[in-house]
Amino acid sequence: MPTSEDDAIIAAAATVPSGVVATANNITVAEGGSLTIADGGQLVHNNAGVQATVQKHIEKHGENDGWYFISSSVATDVAPSLENGIIAPTAKNYDLYYYDEPAHYWRNYKEGGMYSGFNIAPKKGYLYANGEENGTVLSFTGTLQPGNVNVEKTLEFNTAEDAVLAGWNLVGNPFTYNVTLDKPCYTISGNAINTEPHAEGSYTVAPCEGVMVMATGENQSVTFTKASQQAPQPNQLQMTVAQQVMTRGIATSTVNDKAIVNFNAGSPLEKFVFNADAAKLYIPQNGKDYAIVSTQGQGEIPVNFKAASDGQYTLTVNPEGVEMNYLHLIDNMTGANVDLLASPSYTFTATTHDYESRFRLVFASINGDADGDNETFAFFSNDLLIVTNEGEATLQVVDMSGHILSSQTLHGTESVNVKASAGVYVIRLINGNYVKTQKIVVR
Repeated sequence: MPTSEDDAIIAAAATVPSGVVATANNITVAEGGSLTIADGGQLVHNNAGVQATVQKHIEKHGENDGWYFISSSVATDVAPSLENGIIAPTAKNYDLYYYDEPAHYWRNYKEGGMYSGFNIAPKKGYLYANGEENGTVLSFTGTLQPGNVNVEKTLEFNTAEDAVLAGWNLVGNPFTYNVTLDKPCYTISGNAINTEPHAEGSYTVAPCEGVMVMATGENQSVTFTKASQQAPQPNQLQMTVAQQVMTRGIATSTVNDKAIVNFNAGSPLEKFVFNADAAKLYIPQNGKDYAIVSTQGQGEIPVNFKAASDGQYTLTVNPEGVEMNYLHLIDNMTGANVDLLASPSYTFTATTHDYESRFRLVFASINGDADGDNETFAFFSNDLLIVTNEGEATLQVVDMSGHILSSQTLHGTESVNVKASAGVYVIRLINGNYVKTQKIVVR
């Protein structure tokens, strides 16, 4: 099929191959014609009623890989069968689930009862694995969703406090092209059984791919929007933890989990635990565990960690799209204070019995101003004022009456013990002819 055309008439077997984005204003599948979008291919068209088959390749399930969040990128229900590759010749060689949010339960296609034997519905995601030797190619055949409008899906929500996955919905891309979501989401890789969080609008969901999103209240929905060719600029700290494993005398690293500190305004994302046996990296706030939090450009946040097994782990912090003045990781267990700007990784030993409140992240971005009046250049950490500075400068602490209470010389970024009673003060950082001011609160 042509990669770009105003109108397309398909009179024979046509395929959009992997890596190709085909566009057409109107598509007509004539008698004797057929249209297939291969895994990795994309089709953008505007007219309704187009019949096609959309494919997704699935690798063989292994001990620690082979699970996928899948969806159907056609607008009509698809019944699983041997012919479309969803069902394997041997029942034990495939698994298909959907997440029933009102009941907080994974429903299995083969489990029997009123929930078994379901169809694959549009806009819904599913958990899938296949154990056939060569894996399988899933084929979803039906009427395509026209690509000229955004599509919403209403989310299920249940207020039950004892439900582990309350509010979570597994949804799927309904289009034959890449989309983004207006909510943060979790993805799963076929190469591992671990999930990965993404801030809203930052992840491109491929055709036939499902993602986990969360409803935090009733009457919420998620919107699928055609992905821009220009990737959004991240503005965040990405934290990943990897376990160091010895295999035949060779040390290898396996990424176990991820958490994000987002400097853009956006929705937080609670922790989604798909594999209870994996390591867990999360940010506790207000009695809940989060994978993504939004913050101002400076401060201190707790970072909790639960080991999957006793051993050695490496925590890596990667600033994406944000320049940092100060970035330190504090190990609450050992007392180590790691300058992540000098070395972005920290290797530590952990056991499954350790307290989970393991770390603190202390940071200041170059333009991290919370109030918008001045650049934020100082913040408190453990009763010490961290002042980010380059070269030699004078730091003054001034009370609200304008009296200078203290003055000292700094050489670069330093920790300062502010000797003042509780109250609000102004600090001045004087570097040559340049003066920066900021309010601080001494507690």
